[in-house]
Amino acid sequence: MSEAPHPRVLFEDVPDDVFSELAPLVGTAIQIGNDDPIHASDWDLLVTFSWDAGSREGALHILSFGAEHLDLVYKGSHGSALRKANTTHARGGDVAHGVAPDLAGLVRRTVVERISPDERTTWMVSWGDPFSGPDDIDMTDDLDGACEPLVHVGEERFVYALHRPRDPRREHPTLCWALPAETAGHREWLLYVLDQLRVYDPDKFPSDPSWQTRETWAPPPLGVVMRRRADLEVDWAAAQTVFEEKRRELAEEVESQVRVAAAGVWRLLTAQGDDLIAAVTDALRDLGFDVRDMDGHHDAKTGAKLEDLRVSDSDDHAWECLVEVKGYTKGAKVNDVQQITGRPSVHYAAEEGRPPSSVWHVVNSFLGTDPSSRPPAIPSDLDLNPLTTADGALIDTRDLYLAWRDVATGTVTAAEVRESLRQAVTRWRRPVAGSDANPAAPAGDEDAGTDA
Repeated sequence: MSEAPHPRVLFEDVPDDVFSELAPLVGTAIQIGNDDPIHASDWDLLVTFSWDAGSREGALHILSFGAEHLDLVYKGSHGSALRKANTTHARGGDVAHGVAPDLAGLVRRTVVERISPDERTTWMVSWGDPFSGPDDIDMTDDLDGACEPLVHVGEERFVYALHRPRDPRREHPTLCWALPAETAGHREWLLYVLDQLRVYDPDKFPSDPSWQTRETWAPPPLGVVMRRRADLEVDWAAAQTVFEEKRRELAEEVESQVRVAAAGVWRLLTAQGDDLIAAVTDALRDLGFDVRDMDGHHDAKTGAKLEDLRVSDSDDHAWECLVEVKGYTKGAKVNDVQQITGRPSVHYAAEEGRPPSSVWHVVNSFLGTDPSSRPPAIPSDLDLNPLTTADGALIDTRDLYLAWRDVATGTVTAAEVRESLRQAVTRWRRPVAGSDANPAAPAGDEDAGTDA
């Protein structure tokens, strides 16, 4: 081998058609199998399709497609295998931050755009004893300094493709590029790797094998296309930077608004007790009602816990409603329906000399469940008969929230919502633009009671 031209490249388990495409790019090429013995110092680079890209001697640079194992990673004197063992269902992937624009374009075209939505494995290193035990695992970002990531998948930034020195402890370590099996552009990748090694290891890679891909020797038509491609890669890298920054800003804004909603109007869907009463109060006031919290009044006047709220409307000065608000981790309780029609209404009549115009039983049921999948609150209208008799209605906080949102977005007016609430008997249905009924509202027992 002393007279064989460099670079001398071993092609391990490489398909014949790929070998035929790649062999002309190097000085010396030979095909081998994963189990074939070699003398590493006779060779410069290993291009391998084998599952184990760490079994060959460290004197070889490696370009790997589809490996599941790489060389040992060291923490102090302890070595641990770098392997693809973390399973993820995260969809898609991104070029890792910090990848140079020319390489980013290659990574995007040949790897990222070919990632399927199927389950996949990503790189990890598990240290175990004698360090922090079996949970001392690195599988995100740069694997705690073990590599330069080329492709990340998932928000966790699992490593799907990487570049690293095979053994950083060596004075002049050989290099490894580890790409997934579905990677396309094998010729482009070999040209890229040879170009990098020509600078990194010029004794073994003395010439530039990629001259046909450079503008220097290109005829004018080819040079024009090459410049256009180079310009596009630069533009893409700049656009990607802008996109990532905008995505980060929007993610932060979403998180901020989620916190605002969780402490505000979303309490209609998540809270019970005083928090739910406060959320109902805020929503009704936003709709234009006048709302009084009655705890202080009853503590001073009656010494009893009666209705939670009294609601009035400047559009109808004679109208006033008593409101009981309850949240339930499970379904709303039928026995609670008549609470608002009993003592609260009797005390109101004694104070005002007339019964209340209406009574509302406002319920947030199954509050730990996705609002879209919650069953109707008290589905039978027969069970709401005490409300019907008192010219009152059951109000589901889901409907109250949706009505509040409709008003906020201009779908309906606050006046329309207030009118529908004042007129509601048995079960309130929020008004929907262009419809006399709300098809999304939970249906009651159509044969018993009256819906408004």
